[in-house]
Amino acid sequence: MRVNLAFDINISIRDRINIILDALEYFYMSFSGGKYSGILLNNFIEESKKNQPDQIVHS
Repeated sequence: MRVNLAFDINISIRDRINIILDALEYFYMSFSGGKYSGILLNNFIEESKKNQPDQIVHS
């Protein structure tokens, strides 16, 4: 049975990412290459570009 939640998961993810970005000056992120970690990585990159465009380092 599907339950409709009172919030949008994409907004919740971005809110939590922004909390992390506001709290930390620098951070390192690694991912396994699976679909969920890839989605999380892409959201982190998008939010980082918005909040800290001069601090993004890709390797």
